[in-house]
Amino acid sequence: MACPPTDTAANATSTPPPSQAHAHPAPAASLSEPDSNPPDYNVPPDQSTSQVPEYTAPLPTELHLLEKVHMTHKTPPNFFSPLRPERIEDKIPNTEYGERMRSLNQEILKSRSVKRTATHAWVLYSGMLLADSALVVALILKLIHFSAVGLILPIAIIFLWFMPRRPQYIDTVAEFAEKWTKEDELTGINLIYQVRYERTFNAGLFISCTLEFYEQLTFDGHNGRPIAVLDLPLYEASPQATNQESHQQA
Repeated sequence: MACPPTDTAANATSTPPPSQAHAHPAPAASLSEPDSNPPDYNVPPDQSTSQVPEYTAPLPTELHLLEKVHMTHKTPPNFFSPLRPERIEDKIPNTEYGERMRSLNQEILKSRSVKRTATHAWVLYSGMLLADSALVVALILKLIHFSAVGLILPIAIIFLWFMPRRPQYIDTVAEFAEKWTKEDELTGINLIYQVRYERTFNAGLFISCTLEFYEQLTFDGHNGRPIAVLDLPLYEASPQATNQESHQQA
């Protein structure tokens, strides 16, 4: 009885001998594939990633009061003195300061607002004096009653109603102060002008007016110290001047 064929011959033909199997070993699997495009270190880095970020937030500033110039009604047309104060002598030329004050005084004199305000003040004070005198007399004579109070109160209210709360010369000084601040900013002068006014009991100048001169200070971001802004014109800070200074320092 014949035996069934075995797969010995097939195994012999499909399986290589040990000598041939070790003759050409299979390459080992690499841990990482080599980069087909190695980096070129001669190429400068991307500017978008290497550029230092710029912070455009403004530095904290404050205003430092340098001088006050009070308005007076006793020496018209010089409501504001044309003499420059000593504390701002290094800020603005004397001739320019005098011309500004003379222009302001002429505008105030032209509007005649100081005289009108003084007239209103005299009328108001006279009316209040008469009303107070009538009340005192009525109390002394014991004649005061509701009809007298009803007559005096409307008179006082009428005087107060027609009394200007903000005279025209206050607006004139405020307009000049705003104009001077813009002019000094363009020329590099570190001066800011502000106007203060308050009601007084002076019949000649019922509402006082004061022109204040401020210096702008910028706080240093490192130590928090206030630093005065330099009085330099804007046109001097040009790129050419900056390049020349850098070449000289080098």
